[in-house]
Amino acid sequence: MTDGNQRGLWEHHFATNLARLRERAGMTQTDLARVLQTRYGLRFHQQTIQRIEAETRPIRLDEAHCVADVFDVSLSSMTSYMEASDQALQLGVDRVRRSCRRLFENLTEDGLELLEAIDQLTSDVFSRDQGQLEDWAPTPMEAWALVWLGSTSDVMGDLLSARDEAAELAGVPDGERGFPSDSLDLVGDTIERHWEKSLKQWSNLSTADLMKAVPADGQHREA
Repeated sequence: MTDGNQRGLWEHHFATNLARLRERAGMTQTDLARVLQTRYGLRFHQQTIQRIEAETRPIRLDEAHCVADVFDVSLSSMTSYMEASDQALQLGVDRVRRSCRRLFENLTEDGLELLEAIDQLTSDVFSRDQGQLEDWAPTPMEAWALVWLGSTSDVMGDLLSARDEAAELAGVPDGERGFPSDSLDLVGDTIERHWEKSLKQWSNLSTADLMKAVPADGQHREA
């Protein structure tokens, strides 16, 4: 097959899939043109969509990406042959994969924000114990903070596990999966050193109750 024939097939599949997806979404050609105008600034009209579907007007790469984005599918799906009976399944999997990619990105952003907060709390705890190790006796407030640190570190571990699984499903390259989690080792060391002391004071409280049990005057308030 020549390059020209392959290009023609891609354009034919794109036009066919465009019409199918538009109709499945309950959109008229005018509706789709309006979305492409308002969302992406493309100078599309009903006649533009009509000509693309009729394969009388070629579509530029940037335009094709915008169309695929409207229907939340990949460009490769738009340019691939699909039996009409299998299209829903193929596009459904494609949407799940794209959703996993967005989940990976959101978890990365949220994880970095949580990690920054955990790092700050760890630093505050270290400024209290000043490396005294076993000689340090945490106050009720310090013990409370340490239990919070342990709880949020567990959440971070779950977040990173979910992020890794989302990356795997989305096919995220290994080079994009890195996460600056080295500081979590420092958190773990801090918690391990003082956990038993803190746990004695706060072991009777659930994570939710910790929000209500702010120490006052050297004592803790039961939730």
